[in-house]
Amino acid sequence: MTSVQRQPADTSLADIIARCDEDLRSTRGVAMGLAMVDLFNQTVSFCGVGNIRALMINPTQHRRFTCGYGIVGAGFKNLFIDTQSLLPGTLLIMASDGLPEHFVVPDALLEGFSSAQQLAEALLQEWAVDTDDAAVLVYRA
Repeated sequence: MTSVQRQPADTSLADIIARCDEDLRSTRGVAMGLAMVDLFNQTVSFCGVGNIRALMINPTQHRRFTCGYGIVGAGFKNLFIDTQSLLPGTLLIMASDGLPEHFVVPDALLEGFSSAQQLAEALLQEWAVDTDDAAVLVYRA
């Protein structure tokens, strides 16, 4: 267990990634994406390093979040925290590099799913690369 798991709730995303970078120095490192959903202010903030895919879909936009260059545990640069409005029905989709960088979520798929798990499974089935492991997280506001 890294010390990051016990950080106060008000710890910034950048501080969490910096602490993970320190804690993972003796390992191969990881690609990492963090999202913080603030229901009070109706925002979502994202910060990532490496080959993480993050996409926000709401009634007004499809937005891909940008990750900094590097590996958490081996150093990184260009860390960027992007905060966007969280509209009702917004989807936040995060995926590992087991999905292509610019995977697409067809409108038919968005309209036809009944749960976040069902959408994640459909994305894995459609886009997962056979030569890599893949993980998908879906959050629906």
